[in-house]
Amino acid sequence: MKNSYYLKHDLKNKFKHVSIEIIKIRHSKMWFSEGAMNFFDTVLDDNAFFNRSASHAYFVTSEAYDKKSPRKFTIRKVSKLNSDCEISTHSKFQEYNSLDEAYDVIYHLLIEEMENQYAEQQRE
Repeated sequence: MKNSYYLKHDLKNKFKHVSIEIIKIRHSKMWFSEGAMNFFDTVLDDNAFFNRSASHAYFVTSEAYDKKSPRKFTIRKVSKLNSDCEISTHSKFQEYNSLDEAYDVIYHLLIEEMENQYAEQQRE
């Protein structure tokens, strides 16, 4: 598996991305509040990645329950990119042990979505 620097570079070259700051602006609920972010010492990745025709994107957060706990990574899914964003956890909270692992999963999710979209277009 490539390291996170190269995986992020591949994601930026093959897929569209949007700044997490734009998502923060479009999300009107409590997800990005100071209290929510501080509770698990959440750190946000700076970009969310999506396919051209998708209405959702994925980004990575890292969390640590306390100073003694290891920092783990979670993939988040942002729905309704063009309006009031909704954020959910893609699979399990803190499922990934490394940023590399989380980026690799996002990369494969986006490839699979593109393949499914292409197959659907071919059926029409």
